[in-house]
Amino acid sequence: MSPSIVAEFQSCKRRGRCCSKSSNCGGPLLAAFAVVGLSALSMFIVSSSVWRHTSASNLSRPLSYYAPAAAARFSRLSTRFNKLARDKISSRFLPYKDGTSLKTRVQNPKNGNTELRHNLGWRNDRRLHTSLRAFEQKSTDLVYSGAGSQYRVLNEEDMEEVGYATPADFYQLLGVDEKANKTEMKKAYRSIFRKCHPDVIGEEANEFCELVNIAYDILSDEKQRPIYDSELEAFKLIEGDQFDGRPKSQWGGCCNATENRAVFVDELTCIGCRMCNNVAPDTFGIEETWGRARVKTQWGNYEEDLADAIDSCPVDCIYWVQRRQLPLLEYIMGICNRVSVAAMMNGAAARDSPFARAETFLKTRKSAKVDSSLNLETNMIHNEKLQAAIARAWLQLPVNVRDTLWPQYSQFQDF
Repeated sequence: MSPSIVAEFQSCKRRGRCCSKSSNCGGPLLAAFAVVGLSALSMFIVSSSVWRHTSASNLSRPLSYYAPAAAARFSRLSTRFNKLARDKISSRFLPYKDGTSLKTRVQNPKNGNTELRHNLGWRNDRRLHTSLRAFEQKSTDLVYSGAGSQYRVLNEEDMEEVGYATPADFYQLLGVDEKANKTEMKKAYRSIFRKCHPDVIGEEANEFCELVNIAYDILSDEKQRPIYDSELEAFKLIEGDQFDGRPKSQWGGCCNATENRAVFVDELTCIGCRMCNNVAPDTFGIEETWGRARVKTQWGNYEEDLADAIDSCPVDCIYWVQRRQLPLLEYIMGICNRVSVAAMMNGAAARDSPFARAETFLKTRKSAKVDSSLNLETNMIHNEKLQAAIARAWLQLPVNVRDTLWPQYSQFQDF
């Protein structure tokens, strides 16, 4: 750098502003250095994205295949630098695993000091401190939104009380097949009452035993049973399969054995852009009926790829959820009404939410009662209200009794 340019630059530095009187000012030179630096950074982002996503199966793919990951990384870096420059970072904070909640001042797990923390940490810092504390919130609201991190949780109290797989009709309540004869039903009926009578386990079995008596009376009657069977079949055609506690997605191996987070796609919001599938193809797939993204394998890719996939979604329809709550969310997603992407974009259908429907499912179960409103003595109709009453009454039984008489429902209780 020539002495004249150095002198002009020092003069500008003393005045605190750029000198516009001289064409030899060092400002343009510094700007040129900045442009070159940003260009190098962009090339590094693209090349690192290409390297991470390159394998024997996609070496022949065009450069445009890697664009979503590169764009997500560049967008994330730009956001971090802009927020740091504004120096106003108190609106969102990263939850931590050390037991602290979403507060302005949190305890640093490395040194124990209380300090101001924010969500602008680098990837390795977020991987170390990404918290499951947000899952303890009592709402389905978006509890944290940041780079690669959107958490949604269902009400924990309702999930612990009624969020399990349960018998859903009179046949399952008695533990018999739909083609069972009277002898088999009588045997099942007696077996249940030997272990579930209120004199044996207490008053919590009153509603359940009342339902068992009604179920046995209806299914043992040659006139009432065909009516109930037809109503049950019609209900299944409308509502589909019952909630059995099984997750629909497989569990992959790109995580720790104790990992209790899972990834969930709100398919009602998804527009089928395939960005997540391009970035993390071993985790996300495209379902054939409606052309929307769906998680086929949990943790089929490592967390860094999953974060890039979540960042690349243009409509923010991908969420982290609790592994414990995943089976219910996937079941509710399967029974939600939906239309094609084109019809949705044109406003042909009202916006629904699997999270809201899951909350309604839990509240319906929690408030269900076995009372005169069911009209079971004169009405053999199987509906959602009766199904919720069966689930509620069954869940009031002691766990050891449920596991003994209905072992098929305890298999997936602790997924």
